[in-house]
Amino acid sequence: MEFVEIKNKEDCIKADGLLNELISYESDFDDVINGNCVIKGFHEECINHSHVFAYYVKDKEECVGYIFAYLKNVENDVLNTNVIVLESLFVKEQYRRNKIGSKLIFMLEEWAKKNFSNYIVEITSLSKNKNAIKFYESLGYKQSKVIFRK
Repeated sequence: MEFVEIKNKEDCIKADGLLNELISYESDFDDVINGNCVIKGFHEECINHSHVFAYYVKDKEECVGYIFAYLKNVENDVLNTNVIVLESLFVKEQYRRNKIGSKLIFMLEEWAKKNFSNYIVEITSLSKNKNAIKFYESLGYKQSKVIFRK
C-alpha cells in the first residue's frame, strides 16, 4: 500500500472519485444523501488552502481509500483548542480490516501534533453506520454531541 498526499490535479481527480464512492456508500444509511450525485473539483478547490490534510491510498494502481480533514476553528477566546474536522474517511469494502483506516487516522493525528500545540479531532458519523462508530471508538474517540433533524 502506498499513502499519497493529494497535491496536484491528478491526485484531486482520484480523491473526487473516492469521495463519490463514499457518498454512494453513505446514502445507504441516510435518505437525505443523494447517492447518485457526482462530485468534481472538490479537492482541487481545497488543497491549496492552509491547514488541509488530504491523502489517498493506492494498491498497485488502484485507489482504495482516502482521508480529507481541515482546520475548522482556530483556538481563540471562545474555544480553548484548535478544531480539526475529519470531513471524509473512506476505504473500499474489500480493503477494510487491513488497518488502512487506522493508519490514515494516525497520520492525521501526527499531522495535527506537528502543526498545532492544542487541538481536537472532530468526526461526524452517521448514527446508523454502526461499523464506523465502532471503528472510531476503537481508536479512542468518544461521542460528544448529537444532531437532530425534523
